[in-house]
Amino acid sequence: KRIPGAMKVAHDRYVRRFLSRSANDNDDDDDEDGDATTTTTTKEKPRGGPAVLFVVQDGETNTVDQRALEFALWDDHKIPVIRMSLGAAHAQLNLDETTGALTVRPGPYSNVEREVSVVYYRAGYAPTDYPGGDDGA
Repeated sequence: KRIPGAMKVAHDRYVRRFLSRSANDNDDDDDEDGDATTTTTTKEKPRGGPAVLFVVQDGETNTVDQRALEFALWDDHKIPVIRMSLGAAHAQLNLDETTGALTVRPGPYSNVEREVSVVYYRAGYAPTDYPGGDDGA
């Protein structure tokens, strides 16, 4: 079967981004050029470059309008987008109260710790986004 035009564009971009890496490129820092964007000291964990966080509703599948922004961030700046719900953000994000740095812990959303440079809220602006009254604490 033939893939619809918009899906083909997305498919081709993801193939280039994720499948065109060499077999020995397994550092998962999303840097296609092979330049090191991770820093490591004896006391620090490996850290990836910056990321943009999209906070979305749990189970959201309507991401079509977000893809152009995601692709531009990656194509122009090699900055990945990470999507997660408010509940996942509460579990996966860490705020360093000394420096103010917001980081995504390694886990299901990123293989390395990444500092979040921008948070784009696609959820969290309506009372219905907080069914238990405290989602995201």
